[in-house]
Order: sequence, then structure tokens, then C-alpha cells
Amino acid sequence: MNQPYLRVDIVTSVDTPVIAGATGRIVRKTFDPATTPRENRTAQAGNMIVIDYGNGNFGKYMHLNRFAFVDVGDTVNANTIIGFIGTSGNATGTDQPHLHLEIREGGSSLSHPTVNPTGCIQ
Repeated sequence: MNQPYLRVDIVTSVDTPVIAGATGRIVRKTFDPATTPRENRTAQAGNMIVIDYGNGNFGKYMHLNRFAFVDVGDTVNANTIIGFIGTSGNATGTDQPHLHLEIREGGSSLSHPTVNPTGCIQ
């Protein structure tokens, strides 16, 4: 059975600012390389920020070219610049710079998106 693609890839120019979709706390700011030889797996995220919006809701912002001046533990408001569009990690499916956005709600695992994020985009 095919699962729905509960993610969105927003294609735009490299270094276009990426803003937080809602107020929350940054719980992860990391670089996940395109390949992790120790685990012999292909990683996906590249430069990634995860924001905890509260009530078990999270946003994952991936393939960033670089981070803005935010750190783990910082509270960011909606529309705060958190990073800039890029192609870091294993940005497959397009050769163009893009943001890969995933939303999880209700305390679901960070590894499985639960919401179609297109309704969250302005």
C-alpha cells in the first residue's frame, strides 16, 4: 500500500530566507551528511532545523544551505529567519535549491510526518 507523501519541497533560489512557520523552540540544529559510511546509509536532511511548536507538534526544515543566527534552545516566533534555501544532504528529486518541509503533530515520531504541510504554507 502506498503511503501519502506528507512533505513538501519548495523550489526557489539558493539563499532565499527560510522562516519559522509558527512560534516554537529549536530542538535540533544539525548537519546530516549525504552519506554516513559508519551506518552505510544515505541520509536525507543535510543542514536541518527541527522546531517544537508545543503539544507534540514539530516542523522539520531540511536541505538548508546555511543556518541563520539561531541555536538549539532558542524560542523563535513565526516569521523568524532560521536558515537559507540550499541543496545540502541528499537533496534528490530536483537539481534545484529547495526547502524540504515536514510537519508532525500529536507527539508522533520525528521520523514519520503526519500532516500534509501544503496547508501550512502562505
